[in-house]
Amino acid sequence: MIIEGIVLAVAAVARFVAGLFGGLSMPGWWDSLGGYVQDLFGYMAGLGGWIPFGHIGNAVAWVFLCIGIALVVRLVRIVASFLTAGGGSAA
Repeated sequence: MIIEGIVLAVAAVARFVAGLFGGLSMPGWWDSLGGYVQDLFGYMAGLGGWIPFGHIGNAVAWVFLCIGIALVVRLVRIVASFLTAGGGSAA
């Protein structure tokens, strides 16, 4: 499951960061977080008639795509204003 992989990756990064601080350790439930997410999606499977779970991924992808495009446009405007001696006033 993709969501479980993402949760496990975030848990691994958090475990790595916690390992950088000598005495700090992650709680025991952190390792089984992927199982909790899988259980949650199992419980929500019956709601498929009311909530289109198949389209949620597409909707989130479109939102992130639009945010990315907006950030690129803003970055291009800032760089262009620096190049034309505008001082970065496009921010």
